[in-house]
Amino acid sequence: AAFTYQLALEQGEEGVVVGHNGLTLSRASLGTFVEWCGLTSPNGFAGDAMPTGFMIAAPHGREAAVLSAGLAIEQIVRG
Repeated sequence: AAFTYQLALEQGEEGVVVGHNGLTLSRASLGTFVEWCGLTSPNGFAGDAMPTGFMIAAPHGREAAVLSAGLAIEQIVRG
């Protein structure tokens, strides 16, 4: 059977979970450091059952534009 994120959680493989989360969160770190606004939204699962998503970010003060773009993309992703 394939080793998946869900299986790692069930088996208490904290290293796998922490490693995956670290990679995911590293993408948002720069935006946080420079005080950009942003959102992430799930869009499915990869072939190995790992969750996938997209992130939208913009300079501080552009929250409405980020939310508007996120809503529009969500409609496309959901079909």
